[in-house]
Amino acid sequence: MTTRSRSRRRERTRLVAAALAIALVGGLVAAIVGAIGGNDDGDGTTDGASLTSTTIDSGGIAVSAPDGWTAIPVASLGFGIAIPPGWEATVLAPEVLESLERSSPEVPGFLDNAHAAAAAGAVFYGAGVDEAGRVADAKVRAVAGAGVSTVEQLEDFGRQLSGSAGLGDVPIEVVGEAEQPTVRMQYGLGAGGGSAEAQGTETLVAGPDDLVWSVIVTSEDPASHGALAEQIAGTLAFAP
Repeated sequence: MTTRSRSRRRERTRLVAAALAIALVGGLVAAIVGAIGGNDDGDGTTDGASLTSTTIDSGGIAVSAPDGWTAIPVASLGFGIAIPPGWEATVLAPEVLESLERSSPEVPGFLDNAHAAAAAGAVFYGAGVDEAGRVADAKVRAVAGAGVSTVEQLEDFGRQLSGSAGLGDVPIEVVGEAEQPTVRMQYGLGAGGGSAEAQGTETLVAGPDDLVWSVIVTSEDPASHGALAEQIAGTLAFAP
């Protein structure tokens, strides 16, 4: 694949991410601090995933990670999530983003996309690139005071989000096996509504303390996208 082709495809992925960057009213009540947990190997990496901090503070958050993945409890914000092997991740606190400017992430566009995710209200960003040069990423954000406690309310909330973003009537799937009320919305970017090279999935979870959590996964590999999005969102965990 040529450099120009890869650039065009990454731009399509960023366009999907921008389309999913819906402006949320309110935000997290907790203050963001620049620390994420992990099992530090002493060289700035954590079980194959590069993180921006090696501070370990799980806060009792038990993240169920697939084999080879890295569990990241973010105690300061009351949630945790896991990322695939080789991914890089960061909490989107201003001081952490500033420190990233002095680093050299391996994932193409990591710094730009992390800043874009922060501007869209996300508090966590992770990304990885496969052997074919295809980028996938995940963003976590939350809205407080939404008054959502049932699946039906969460479906309505999802429709409001997609409508506010101008995305129209997107499919909303109820995730029946989830512990908390959870719905999943599928997005794509392609001419004439056809199959998109870049795809997005947003999973909404009605969590504790009247917070609706959002896990947005975008990727450039349609064949593996669905399973990847489901796996990442399935690791979302909360403080006891």
